[in-house]
Amino acid sequence: MTSLAYAAPPRALSFDIGNANALSRSLSDNVIAPATANIAASLIQHLATLGGNFATPIKVGSYLYVPSGAIVTAWNYDTPKQPQESGDTRTQPANGVITNIVAYKSYLYAGWNNGVSSGIAVYSLANPAQPGLVKQLANTGGANFSTVTGVGAAGGYLYVFDDSGMSVNALNDPVNPRYVGMSMGENSIGSVVSTAANHMMTSGLTFSMSNLLSVYDVSHMDTPTEITHESLDGLANYLVQFAWPRAVGFGQDGSVNSYRLSATGGPVVADGTGHSSNIMRSGFVTNVTAYQVGDKGVDVWDLGPPVQQAGHVEFDNGWAALTSYAQGQIAWVVGSDDHISALTLESPNAPRLMSSANITGGYAPADAAIFGNSLLLLQQNYGVGVARTDNFLPLARFDADLPKAGAERDFEEMSVKGHRAYLDAWGYGLIIVDFSDPIHPRELGRFSAPFFGRLTVQGRYAYLGRNTNGGAILSVDVSNPAKPLQLDSIPVDAGVLRLQSQGTRLFVATARQSGASGGGLLVFDVSNPAKLIQLGAYSENCNNATDLALSDDGNIAYLRCNTGLHIIDVSHPDKPVLVGFYPSKASAITASIALSAGRVYMSGDAQLEEIDVRNQRVPVLISTRRLPSNASRLRVTADGRLYAFVGFGGMQVFTLKPHFREH
Repeated sequence: MTSLAYAAPPRALSFDIGNANALSRSLSDNVIAPATANIAASLIQHLATLGGNFATPIKVGSYLYVPSGAIVTAWNYDTPKQPQESGDTRTQPANGVITNIVAYKSYLYAGWNNGVSSGIAVYSLANPAQPGLVKQLANTGGANFSTVTGVGAAGGYLYVFDDSGMSVNALNDPVNPRYVGMSMGENSIGSVVSTAANHMMTSGLTFSMSNLLSVYDVSHMDTPTEITHESLDGLANYLVQFAWPRAVGFGQDGSVNSYRLSATGGPVVADGTGHSSNIMRSGFVTNVTAYQVGDKGVDVWDLGPPVQQAGHVEFDNGWAALTSYAQGQIAWVVGSDDHISALTLESPNAPRLMSSANITGGYAPADAAIFGNSLLLLQQNYGVGVARTDNFLPLARFDADLPKAGAERDFEEMSVKGHRAYLDAWGYGLIIVDFSDPIHPRELGRFSAPFFGRLTVQGRYAYLGRNTNGGAILSVDVSNPAKPLQLDSIPVDAGVLRLQSQGTRLFVATARQSGASGGGLLVFDVSNPAKLIQLGAYSENCNNATDLALSDDGNIAYLRCNTGLHIIDVSHPDKPVLVGFYPSKASAITASIALSAGRVYMSGDAQLEEIDVRNQRVPVLISTRRLPSNASRLRVTADGRLYAFVGFGGMQVFTLKPHFREH
């Protein structure tokens, strides 16, 4: 089986972002701290939330609902060979990254986490093509959610698994789940939740790498009772799926294990084990057949007993599989390469690919740039996605020719100069791509520099920074992209986390590494790129600097430190001087900043702070907004938007007023 070449799927959706209703705005802006009286009003407004980690989808009627990051997208599979993306909740994001989802009547219930808080989002399917967020809950009257790991629904009850146990909530009013009680079984993880008749099955990995399997008797649905509790080897049962009365464990060691569950409870019974050289990425079960999705394709297993391999099919996207789901004679595989693939199971031992489509926003968007009328999105696992700027729908993509799995595909930064995009892959180095025809991008050249995951480009030269295995900076002549030439390499006494260039100066944000000194801001003279010369350094109350931005004239540096925002006069680069400081309480572990029109936007602790820096000596907080997760990159683009890239939470897009120059 081979994957289809990408072609933009038919689209039925039409987004009118500018006319989002009042409910949408109030839910999506997520304002924590509004502007204080007598200071400037906020310049940012939430536009859309897109992409992010894919959780297991669910099919209701003709629609497949795919959770990605903090949103849910509806795909119409009336015609499985031509799926249509019909709508999503981009203007109504959940307050965190969605971990799983369940359906009950005409509603969806999604568990979410943002690293700080957790809860449940309730969506209406009154219009199945366009799910709508109607409520977010941090508790249901008696259960305060701390870390929701799973949700299940059966017989008019919603079951929520988190650190405190399993809470039982009545759905007499589906919009307002009512707390009934708590079931304190041994296992409250519930990362995988499945229901069948009077039983609910759950599984989930622990920190000690066991997979805890539980079966609950829900014949009395308001008082479920745990009747089976089993601790399985997490290596051999990394993912456990269910098809009553079976549980199947898919192992990272290539094993496929079949277990029989009893309706009356007690220990599970091992029915047999099979072994494969296929490196498992995901798996699903239908009746007496298990499907192991991995680097070499799809292995088909007859669960017997005994367990034995019944078939194998090639599947080019198997290496990227994150999750899979089957209903009836169709299975879906969703991957980190941003493909959602539909397989027909009409011949159970020979599944066949029916369609493959690109998911808007992508699994791990990491950076953005505007090129003409197109949006270039750096996608961490394959290269660059090309999208429309009005509705973000995918138009084309550039897939770098790199090993299909591993760190070499970890794209972390992008710099666009003219019609060229410079891509920095952490495990490989620099790849240069021509986007003069954005629908047909092509590689121009590459330069191997493993672990140099930071990048800035100035004229003919690219500067690469390393944070892993000791800090260092490279200067590379890219005037002939087919043959980039290294000019200089110098070590630094801290890890390099961001590079910015202005004229003949290179500014470097650094973080102290274990057992070493350093950290803060470094300034280099790059008038001769073949001989980089350090001019000055700044480390006052800052040993971990994660990002920086520069004023238009390059005389002021805005440094994101572990202690907050440092505003530094670098007009005399040999003697940087602090002129202003804003003490942020938010963590700077994966924090970023961006500068626009007298405002600094700063991330940390799943929040976005907007700071007025027109008076550099007295920076003032204007607003604080919630993000689905910590943002590792903030990027202001030339079309007046602010992008916050929040890892598993995808990307949050904000409009800015007025228009301004990109930084």
